[in-house]
Amino acid sequence: PPSPPPPRAVPKMWPPRLCCVACASGLLIWVALSAVQVIRLMSLHGWKCGYHQLMPQALVMHHFKKTWPEMFHRYHRVWDVKGYLGGHKNFVATRDEFDALNAKRNACEAQLAGARAVVSRMVRFRELDMEARSRRGSYCVGGTCRKHFLTVVAHAKGERNYTLEWVDFHLAAGADHVLLYLSDEEKAGDAAFVREQLREHVRVGLVELRVSEGQGSSFQLAAAGDLQHTWWMARLDMDAFLHSPSDGSVFDFLASMMPSGEGRAPVDQFLVPRFDMGDSGHVRQPGDFMAMAYTRADPLPEIYQPIFFAPAGPPTSANPHSFGDDHRNCEGIFWLGPILVCVKRGLNTRSILTFHVIGWPGRGLSRVTFAPAGCRTACSQRPPGEDLPRWEGG
Repeated sequence: PPSPPPPRAVPKMWPPRLCCVACASGLLIWVALSAVQVIRLMSLHGWKCGYHQLMPQALVMHHFKKTWPEMFHRYHRVWDVKGYLGGHKNFVATRDEFDALNAKRNACEAQLAGARAVVSRMVRFRELDMEARSRRGSYCVGGTCRKHFLTVVAHAKGERNYTLEWVDFHLAAGADHVLLYLSDEEKAGDAAFVREQLREHVRVGLVELRVSEGQGSSFQLAAAGDLQHTWWMARLDMDAFLHSPSDGSVFDFLASMMPSGEGRAPVDQFLVPRFDMGDSGHVRQPGDFMAMAYTRADPLPEIYQPIFFAPAGPPTSANPHSFGDDHRNCEGIFWLGPILVCVKRGLNTRSILTFHVIGWPGRGLSRVTFAPAGCRTACSQRPPGEDLPRWEGG
């Protein structure tokens, strides 16, 4: 019998599941681009508070300027409030000019659920003894361990009234190591007060206190001596409070960004948007936590501060707002389901969007294990923080 004809070549087609994923990703990208344009359009018409209400932000910082008298006394002679981002200038603001700036910072209701979740956890942390709160051990990912997971670095000068709250807030948000540099110009009484406040934190290894000449020097010293001991390092101001608006947990978010095996994280550096908070009507220091008492914010962020993936180092800048532009940055961080949306240059300038598909906070916890001090075998490792108060979403 004649031999059968050769089979006809069947054109290769994408698997149906991959087609669905591609279509869904395209739709989400379109939605994100449309959302950015909507926010820009809203800002042109003065409806800027949509940024707070509509954009699902992954990480933010709330930058507190405290009560009106404190704000005016501290800033009206030091900063040019007409061009606040221009830096230090010899300029004296009138009361009307300063009131206009303060009104801008009171314009919108900030996203507060995440900050309140951190405060709730902070209160429960304070009910534990200091030994129970300590994190002596190592954080391991893919067989590699480092002493710390998230180190926050700051330079303190004149913030004695809320230094303890700032430290405990970031420990509750997911930092396990606070590196606090005291100014060598700090008043002896203020420095002694801060050291006494944090004495137990230092004893159990949650906080290290050092002395430096200034903020830039502090960041340089931390990068040179401590970057190799941590997975992530954040440069913060003492009046900036870092958290995730979804549930407060910075740890969960960063754990989700860890590589599952050997390799690099999808992003080297997160440039976290920082919202200036107004006085919220306070004329004297409120009796509540700052994260609870101050609720009004500037419509848009104008400054970003960095969280750096330490294995991607070394950093190339001691700037408080970046570890260096030669790293893969993610600025303006939003999420749409499993899609992380990065606005490369922010909403105030020409934007370039990049997209990273990641697991959302909670899923990344399986990538990180904690080996208590003295642990010598993998079986002794456990999920980080399992003995600490659980997260309660806002």
